[in-house]
Amino acid sequence: MHHTGRFRTLLAAGALAAAHMSGPAAATELVLAQASGSKWIMDNGLNSCRLAREFGEGEDRVFLKLEQWAPGEMLSMLLAGQPLAAFAEQRMTQIGFGEPTGPSGLRDRLGYPATLNDRGPAMIFPAVTLTRQSDSSADGSPPVDLWPFLEAQDMAIADRIQLVQGDDTLRLQAASLPQALVVLDTCSRARLTEWGLDAEAHRTLTRIAWPRNLAQLSERIHNNWPEALLDKGGQGAIHVRMIVEPDGSVGECTITPMTNSDLPASACRIFARGAKFNPALDASGAPVRSFWATTVTYTLETGE
Repeated sequence: MHHTGRFRTLLAAGALAAAHMSGPAAATELVLAQASGSKWIMDNGLNSCRLAREFGEGEDRVFLKLEQWAPGEMLSMLLAGQPLAAFAEQRMTQIGFGEPTGPSGLRDRLGYPATLNDRGPAMIFPAVTLTRQSDSSADGSPPVDLWPFLEAQDMAIADRIQLVQGDDTLRLQAASLPQALVVLDTCSRARLTEWGLDAEAHRTLTRIAWPRNLAQLSERIHNNWPEALLDKGGQGAIHVRMIVEPDGSVGECTITPMTNSDLPASACRIFARGAKFNPALDASGAPVRSFWATTVTYTLETGE
């Protein structure tokens, strides 16, 4: 048997509204409203900002956590509860935050099945965005629609969290999600000052800091993945954050395991030594001290 790895970088209560529907292909859809008596809970943690709430009732109760490790459009998402047993496979799942045909509609994301001691089956999505994102350019420049904040128009149209895997659909109806996301975004933006960055300048950046050699960096992490972790199925996700100086050099680097505390901290060293950055540019086009953050996920495939 051999292992192969691949990286991917990248507030009021509501009434219960649960419906199980079946179609020609035995498809099932579970729709849950915000749990009665629950509220959005904001947690300003040491390395992240977390937003959580419960949906549904009884056996259909689902816990949702949205987390940001840095200001920007990228979120990590965890859902847990018995309804997640239908999403137990590690494979592409369609997720969406709004009308299926709109900008917040369904798109493919890789999720990780897990089990939480107090909540049962769970799915973890290390890197999601509220809307569909364009890819980075061939010359290594960042996507044109990626900025160090959650955009107001994207938050305004987010009214659900929807998962589709095969014939199974789970939809959390969250009418108050836009207001909760504003609180999350405010918390994340406050990190800029904590990191010694100019928060006001970041409101009007004309370019974010971006590595010119992202593919090579991911390959280096892949090649340095410890054999001991491979042997015991060491897969999961890590969050990497670096301060990028105006000359494009890397200042401090922080790494936080997201799904496995045994994941290596060597990624910080690899990024810091090998990254080649284009610095962020302020409103006048001048280089400015900024940050770059990414989530690196490692999955294992087994074959005879």
